[in-house]
Amino acid sequence: MKLRSMGIAFGMVGTVTLAQAGPVDRMVIISPPKSLAVGTCSSPLTVQAQDSALKPATSSSNIKVFFTGSDPSLSFFKDSACTLSAGSVVILAGTSNKDFYIKGSVSGSKSLIVATYNYTDGGQTETLIASGTTTPVPSPTPIASATPIPTLPTLGRSIPAPLYGITLDNVSNAVLPGEIASIQHLNHTPTSRVVFDPGMSPSYYSPQISQLRGISYIMGQVSDSSSMKSYSVSSYQARAQDYVSSLGSLVDVWEVGNEVNGNWLGTSTIEKVQAAYDVVANAKGATALTFFYMGEPSDVNNCIDAPGDDLFTWITQKFQLSVPVSQRSAATERLRLGLNYALISWYPQGCNNLQPDWNTIYTKLAAIFPNAKVGFGELGTASVQNGSSYEVNLINQYYPLASKIALPSNYIGGYFWWNYAEEMVPYPTSTLFQTLNNAIK
Repeated sequence: MKLRSMGIAFGMVGTVTLAQAGPVDRMVIISPPKSLAVGTCSSPLTVQAQDSALKPATSSSNIKVFFTGSDPSLSFFKDSACTLSAGSVVILAGTSNKDFYIKGSVSGSKSLIVATYNYTDGGQTETLIASGTTTPVPSPTPIASATPIPTLPTLGRSIPAPLYGITLDNVSNAVLPGEIASIQHLNHTPTSRVVFDPGMSPSYYSPQISQLRGISYIMGQVSDSSSMKSYSVSSYQARAQDYVSSLGSLVDVWEVGNEVNGNWLGTSTIEKVQAAYDVVANAKGATALTFFYMGEPSDVNNCIDAPGDDLFTWITQKFQLSVPVSQRSAATERLRLGLNYALISWYPQGCNNLQPDWNTIYTKLAAIFPNAKVGFGELGTASVQNGSSYEVNLINQYYPLASKIALPSNYIGGYFWWNYAEEMVPYPTSTLFQTLNNAIK
């Protein structure tokens, strides 16, 4: 199953007959755009399955419709009283339409997106009007900025929540068939992060990604942190441009920097990330940035390599958060506000097995990057342990984390187990594969 996002159709309204309709091609919101007060439940909105000629179409199976990509201040409901929350709705087999309801917490123009695994996204803009009796309290409260919010990416497919990620650091022809078989047997459609190795041409990865994207979403890693120091700012920008130009239509999210606050990445890291971000953003692609968590300076057992390397100290310095917006670098503000995924790499065994307060950490991270989803960009152990009890416990603790503790509403999941190719292929003989599969049911 896959999500095809070839552009967003805003405000397509009309009534046409089902006669001679073709197969389902897209989702369209056929109800007029809403204008309602903040905190008020809307009248029904209707999403319709349509064919390529914009005629209502039916499917022989149920179609699950998600609201991924919509403005985070919008909430979705199944009932007219807005009491039954809806992360998705289902267009039943043999029908074309499904109603749902919205409520907004912040005034202004709000993008509403309807997305599926298989069909083109649809959407329209709703208007939320400030209410004299409603005082919205955004959570988390974003850091102020005068820079406009960027437009939604359209280059790749939208990834529904929750996002369950795996990392493939080797997609050679020798191992790819086993990886594909393993992915096909996962209980949830994953997002495969493909590591683009230094010195490799984008054309090397094109056939592999073309196969993988039929069974998973794709995150492309411009460079792993271990290779970052080998690039200058200009060569990193050129690498990003080369990969996006060649693979842009195949990759859903681009990781423009990995473990960026690690001191092993060399110099000018933020400048490299900014350059790669601009390449992807200019192509209207979705971007992700992964930070390395080392604990807080106040943690007795933190694993901070050097003063200033910890997550929030590094971000505060590099994004100039301690100075007024007017004095910050335009490039870093563009990155901060335009980023789609702010992620954390976490290897607890290498950090004294700290048990961080993830709700506090992700709430703070989401406030810094107010337009991004937050989650884990990497999880694992420093070396392959082939299904040790430690690895089993790590997967069981983190992949279902959102069901165990309170987390911000824009927490997406992620995780991206690093040694997937080494430890979960072939899947029939991998106990760790079974552990992961059970964890994402």
